[in-house]
Amino acid sequence: MSVYAVAIIFCLMGIRGIFPRYPLTIVVIACFVGAIYFWPESVSGWIGQEIEQGDLTMKTPEMEEGRESFGLLIVALVMLPGLIRSWKK
Repeated sequence: MSVYAVAIIFCLMGIRGIFPRYPLTIVVIACFVGAIYFWPESVSGWIGQEIEQGDLTMKTPEMEEGRESFGLLIVALVMLPGLIRSWKK
């Protein structure tokens, strides 16, 4: 199961008011670690490549890693309020 499928499951649980503390903690930390691991060496260079290319096909591995890092960062930031709520209970 992909990280994004797990994120969807946790978001649906959050809509229902269910915030499992430890599994949510593991997922958020894993997303932050993945975002740091895949972080592109040059964000401006990666964005420049994306703009220059003009479509969403992957031309280089660096482009895919840049996209993946920002996707994981978005998932972690979206799930962070639910994680904070779970630890306040």
